[in-house]
Amino acid sequence: GGNLTLSSATAYYHYSTATVLVSNLSRNAVIISSGIRTGYIRSLITSATSFSIGNAEFIGLGANLDGRYGLTIDGALAQSSIRNSSLHDGYYGIYINSGPGNSIFYNGFYNNTVGGIYVNNSSSNTIYGNSVFSSYSGSGLRLNNASHNNSIGANYLMANQYGLYIDNSSSNTISGNLLSFNRSHGYFSSYANLTSFTDNSFQTNGSYGLNFTYSANNSINKNYIFDNDRWFDEAISKL
Repeated sequence: GGNLTLSSATAYYHYSTATVLVSNLSRNAVIISSGIRTGYIRSLITSATSFSIGNAEFIGLGANLDGRYGLTIDGALAQSSIRNSSLHDGYYGIYINSGPGNSIFYNGFYNNTVGGIYVNNSSSNTIYGNSVFSSYSGSGLRLNNASHNNSIGANYLMANQYGLYIDNSSSNTISGNLLSFNRSHGYFSSYANLTSFTDNSFQTNGSYGLNFTYSANNSINKNYIFDNDRWFDEAISKL
């Protein structure tokens, strides 16, 4: 194939009174921002089967603008299925806002400015088998602001500022993840209650392997915590 070059900004608006399949990126698509993080993708689709991405690459997407953070799943009930893709050199890799039941499987995230995966006010998502490296100033994965009952499994969260950061969110399940070589904590929480940790490894992080702040009733079972600058902190918390 060849290249298609657009010399000026282009926008397409589609309106419909019926269901529209917006995109199914499942055939080795590459999407590149033409400027320094000027492009973005924002989905408001409320069916995961109608916004399904597989085997795609996203390069340099996103900026610090509402709804334009990178690949953004935005709005109440917005859903997606994203798998086997790479998202790198952007602002965030994936930003999920208010949409429940998203599936994020087997993706690679690296060199994103603020974070790899950010989940805000969104519950019952499954984030599994992803590799998140080298988020410059933020977390490999962050659950924020009433993001409850999410399942986080078998992810590699490495060389970020924080591996996993949970803030003001409860009843999340963290299992089988590797959190290592992060510059600060492997895991950091603030007002995160009823979190379950099973079979995770927290190793060689720059500060604590696990840090609990204002967090209560958490369960830690069969985890490996070693070679961190500091082992464990339960500041103003009750496990």
